[in-house]
Amino acid sequence: MSATTGFFHGVKTNQLPTAIVPPRTIMSALPIVFGCAPIHRLPAEMRAAVMPGKVVMVYDVAEAGARFGIDVQRDDFEHWTLSEMTYTYFMLFSVAPAVFANLFDPEKHRKNIVAEPISFVGGKGRLINPDLVELPVMADHYGYLSAAASVKDRNARNRELLLQELGRNPEDAYYRYQLGKNYNYAGEKESALAAMTWSRAKRRAFPS
Repeated sequence: MSATTGFFHGVKTNQLPTAIVPPRTIMSALPIVFGCAPIHRLPAEMRAAVMPGKVVMVYDVAEAGARFGIDVQRDDFEHWTLSEMTYTYFMLFSVAPAVFANLFDPEKHRKNIVAEPISFVGGKGRLINPDLVELPVMADHYGYLSAAASVKDRNARNRELLLQELGRNPEDAYYRYQLGKNYNYAGEKESALAAMTWSRAKRRAFPS
């Protein structure tokens, strides 16, 4: 038996390079943005249209303000991300439209705040938390009261509020600092030192 010339017996493969298909290049796109907008500023009857679960197409800054309560001049973009999008998309780059989906529900995403410091500039007071959803304010003035009992009662009331807040947020350095000041006013020096030392160790900036 003679061998057949040029016959291959076995498995043979060839590897070919696969081209990477680039994404399609287009001239425009419609962004769909999920974020938080200050809808608590809107009248109650207007909130239903922009509550979580709703999507709204927006064309400019004025419409964003009317439908979502957005004010790009005053809003903190770190908290109100749809405000940041409004500024960036409509003002900075002058493009439109965009679809907004708000995630903020003022009935759910809220907490009570006690001992809110107010700084006065030019006769106007400014809160550390300027976007309080509800703001029932009671201002008591003790500057001209000389009765020690009144100051003592106020100190006891403030301590109760601070302890309540720390019960909900035990790691809050600001309220711990305020509790230290409360202890100091009451002459409880050791408790004051312990509270202030703990809070300053957190390296948080406190208002003067």
